[in-house]
Amino acid sequence: MEKEQLSYEEAILRADVEGVPLMSTIAENWKSVSEFCPDPSDLLISTYPKA
Repeated sequence: MEKEQLSYEEAILRADVEGVPLMSTIAENWKSVSEFCPDPSDLLISTYPKA
C-alpha cells in the first residue's frame, strides 16, 4: 500500500506561541523553554552545518 505524500504544511503541525508560529512539539514544551534561566557563567556554543 502506497503512502499519501503530504505537503510540508500538512506534515508539520504548527501552533502559535506569543504570536510566533512554531512546530507543535516545541509549542507544547514552551513553558519550560521560556522559564529556563542560564547561569551567568554558562557558555553558549552555536554551530551550523557547512553548505
